[in-house]
Amino acid sequence: MDLNRRQFVLGAAGAALPVFGAKKATPPPNVVLVLADDLASWMLGCYGNKEIKTPNIDTLARSGMRFINSFVNSPICSASRATLFTGRTPRQTGIHDFLTDSPIEKPPQGQKDVPASFANEVMVSDVLSKAGYNCGYVGKWHLGHDEQPQHGFNYTYTMKGGSRSYSDPTMYLNGKAVEEKGYLTELMTRRSLEFLDQQSTSKPFFLTVGYLNPHTPYDGHPKKYYDMYADTKFDSTDFRSTVPRFSPENRKANQALVDLVRSFAEMKKVTAAQIALAWLLAKKPWIVPIPGTTKLARLEENLGAANVELTPEDVRALEEASSKIKLEGARYSKFHEQLVGR
Repeated sequence: MDLNRRQFVLGAAGAALPVFGAKKATPPPNVVLVLADDLASWMLGCYGNKEIKTPNIDTLARSGMRFINSFVNSPICSASRATLFTGRTPRQTGIHDFLTDSPIEKPPQGQKDVPASFANEVMVSDVLSKAGYNCGYVGKWHLGHDEQPQHGFNYTYTMKGGSRSYSDPTMYLNGKAVEEKGYLTELMTRRSLEFLDQQSTSKPFFLTVGYLNPHTPYDGHPKKYYDMYADTKFDSTDFRSTVPRFSPENRKANQALVDLVRSFAEMKKVTAAQIALAWLLAKKPWIVPIPGTTKLARLEENLGAANVELTPEDVRALEEASSKIKLEGARYSKFHEQLVGR
C-alpha cells in the first residue's frame, strides 16, 4: 500500500484512538525531531568520516534506521524546511530560497518574505496538535514570523530570522524577546530539556530542535571545540578521499591521462580543464557538463571551454591515445556505487 507523508503521520497520530471492541488502546509515540543546518552525510562517522567526531549521531545510526536513498528537495535552508514540515515542494509552498531582509538581484540570492498563502499551509505540527499532541519548537525556524512560528506549537524558543550568532544571541521565548548569555547550542538544548520536563504521560508530545550547527560562522564557539580539532588536517573530509580512483597509488597510475590532456591544452593554448570539457562536448552534442564549482574564476574557465574548437582529428587523436591508457580504481566508493541508476 502506498502512503504519502501526511497519511503516514495521520496514521501514527491516530494509533491511540479508541476502536470499538478493543481491550486497550495503543498509546501514540512521542516524537523528537532534531535538525542540523548544513550537515552533510559525509561529515558523519557513521558514513566513514574518520576526523569529525559525531559519537551521538553514530549511536543513533547504529541503533536505529538509516535512509540511504533520501534526498533533500533544495540546498537552501528555508525551502527545504518548508518541504520537510508540509510535504510540499518549493513551487507549491512559494519558498524557493533562504529568507533575508536584503536579497541580492545579480546573481539572484535570497527571498524577502514568505508568500501570504504560506500561512494556510498544513504542517506536521498542525496535524499532530489536532490529534492531541503537545508541540514544541526550539531553534532556527527561518520560515517567517520567527518570533512565534504558530502552526500548533504551544512552546517556542526561536532565533531571530537569519541570525548567525553563536554567542549571547537574541532569542524569542513564546513570542517575547530574550537577551541570552551563553553558547547558542547549549541554550537550545537547555530549553529543549525544559520542554521535555514539562510533559506528562497523559498527553503525547512532538518536539523539534533546529540547531544552527554546523552552519557558519566558525567563530563564537567554546574553546574546547577548537582544541578538539587543533591537530586535524581534515584530509579525509575531501570527497575524493573516498573515491578509489583518487587514492595516491591510482592517481600516480592515472597520471598519463592527465599528461595527455595537458599536452593538448598547451597545443591549443587553453587550460587542461577546458580541454577536458571541450572533449566531452565534442563526444555528444546533447551532453551538458555541470560546472561543479562556486568560484567565479573557475566558472569562467569552464564556460570558456565552449569556445575551444577541437577538430575531428583532435578528437580522434585524444580517443586513440586515451584508449591505450588503463585507468586504475573505481569511479565511486562502494556506498555511492549503490546509488547509481536509482
